[in-house]
Amino acid sequence: MNIDGVGERIDRYLLSYLQEKGYGYVTRSFLKSNWEKGFVLLNGKSVKPSYKIKEKDNVEILEEKILNTYEIVDPDNIISEKGSLNIVFEDSNILVLNKESGISIHPGVGNPSGTIANFVRGYLEEKGEYDNKLSRAGVVHRLDKAVSGLVVFAKNKETQLYLQKQFQERKINKIYYAKLQGKELPQILEDILKIGNVNIQNEIEKLKSNDFVCDESWYEVSGYISRSSKNRMKMQFSPFSSPSGKNSVTYLKPLSSNELLIKIETGRMHQIRATLAYLGLCIKGDTLYESSSGGEIPQRIELKSVLLNFTNINGKELLFDLLTNEKK
Repeated sequence: MNIDGVGERIDRYLLSYLQEKGYGYVTRSFLKSNWEKGFVLLNGKSVKPSYKIKEKDNVEILEEKILNTYEIVDPDNIISEKGSLNIVFEDSNILVLNKESGISIHPGVGNPSGTIANFVRGYLEEKGEYDNKLSRAGVVHRLDKAVSGLVVFAKNKETQLYLQKQFQERKINKIYYAKLQGKELPQILEDILKIGNVNIQNEIEKLKSNDFVCDESWYEVSGYISRSSKNRMKMQFSPFSSPSGKNSVTYLKPLSSNELLIKIETGRMHQIRATLAYLGLCIKGDTLYESSSGGEIPQRIELKSVLLNFTNINGKELLFDLLTNEKK
C-alpha cells in the first residue's frame, strides 16, 4: 500500500485508482450501489466505503470483478463510431490491428469516444458481426496510448475469454522494439552488445526457431511492478517484493546503443517503461518516465509491438511480425 493513499476514504481511493487505469466510465454512484459485491478488500476483508486507509493496511482491488459487474449493469458502454482501423488480419473470431501511437485502446477519463474500441464496435456493427456480450468491444489486451503496433480484439465473447486466459497464463509471445534517448546502456547490456553487431531480422528468426525462449544473449530483468509513490500516473519497478507489487519478467536484447528488442513474459501496466527506468534508460519521447518525478504524459513514444504469436480458439497457431511483414 503506497503511502499516498493513507487517510483517504477507500471508495474515493478506488475511484481514483480506476480513473488512472483508464476506466473513467466507472462512476462513484456505480461503486456505491454495488459496494456489497466486494470490489475492494482491506487486509482480506470487506469494509464500508467510508473507511479511511491506514498506513499498514493492505488494499486489494478486484479489478476484474468491478469490470465484469459493470458490463452486467451497462453492457453498452462503448459508443459505436466509424473510424480508421489498420487491419492486419481478420477471421470469424479475431481482429489483429496495427495500432497507431496517440490513440487509446478503450475509453477512459475525458475520452468516451475516438478510441480503437469505439471504431471496432462501429466496424463490426456495420458488418452485422457485433456480439453484444463482448466486454469493451472485444478488448483482449492493451497498449498504452503512446505505444504503437500489434493488438488483438475478439469478435465474440467465447474468443475474448479464451484469449484473455492465454494472456493470463503467459501463453502468448509478445515482442517489442524500442528506441532510447540520451542515456548510456548499463554495463551488462554494453557487454552483450560488444559481442557483435546485431541484425534485427536475424534475432527474430532465432527467437522463432527457439520457440521464443530467450538465450543467454538476452538480459532478464525480474522483479515487481507497483504504482509509483512519487507520481500516481507512473509505475515503478523493484527487484524486491511488496504488498502492492506484481511479479514482472522482461527480457532485453540490445541491437545498438539506442535500440532494444524486448520480450515480456508478464503484462503489467507500464511494465517496459518502468523496467527501463529502473535501469536508468528512457524510451525516446517518453516525457513521463524521463525523470524520477515524471513529466507530461506523452502522446507518442518510440515503442512498438512488433510481434505476436498465439494459438487461436480454433487451434490454429498464428504469428504476426511487423519487422518482416509476414503472417503465418
